[in-house]
Amino acid sequence: MGKFAVIGLGSFGEYAAKSLMERDNEVLVIDKDAAKIQRIKDSVSSAMTANAADVNFLKEADLASVEVAIVGFSESDMAASILTTMHLREIGVKRVVVKATTSDHKAILEKVGATETIFPERDAAERLASSISSPNVYDHIALSEDFGILEVMAPAKFVVDRLDKLDMRGDHAAQVLFLKRPPEREEGQEDAERPRREDYTVLFPHKSTAIRPGDILVLAGSNEALERIRKMKPSIE
Repeated sequence: MGKFAVIGLGSFGEYAAKSLMERDNEVLVIDKDAAKIQRIKDSVSSAMTANAADVNFLKEADLASVEVAIVGFSESDMAASILTTMHLREIGVKRVVVKATTSDHKAILEKVGATETIFPERDAAERLASSISSPNVYDHIALSEDFGILEVMAPAKFVVDRLDKLDMRGDHAAQVLFLKRPPEREEGQEDAERPRREDYTVLFPHKSTAIRPGDILVLAGSNEALERIRKMKPSIE
């Protein structure tokens, strides 16, 4: 069980706090809006109404003891997110993840000590655009400007009886992390009926693992390489 602080209860902060609690973590939430604290206090370990940009408050509340602080202020509180990030690092919080709203905001946050910056709305929009524009793509996560993870229907040219017949690194600049296999079709089931993704079996593939039509591959590689794979003809249309 980890110990986390979530500062700023917009929709992002609230979802982050509740998701961390669902994973059996200890979660402290902080917001200056008493109504927001009242709404969430029974769903988290502890909740405080306070101005988190005040370094004295952060020291008195023992924020230095948390493993990760998540700062999720809205766009209108950009200055507060910068000050809070700076003070969290000053008091010794090793990992500070901050919601950024613009590229300039991101640059400033990194200069004052943010260890990670994220753009939740932009990232979600990009992932949605990727998935709906390419029906064979299930998810695409950019880890950096150069590298990412792609969850995609196995391309037709990747269907082999042994994974080691594909030189993934040499020919495709990618690596298969996981393979998701659909359940066997029941008698009488129409071909057009795709199984639910929650019914897929997740496999850690060995070099002797076959890749079958309809399998979903979770790949890591350069974004350029993943884009080439994304455009390949899928094993099942």
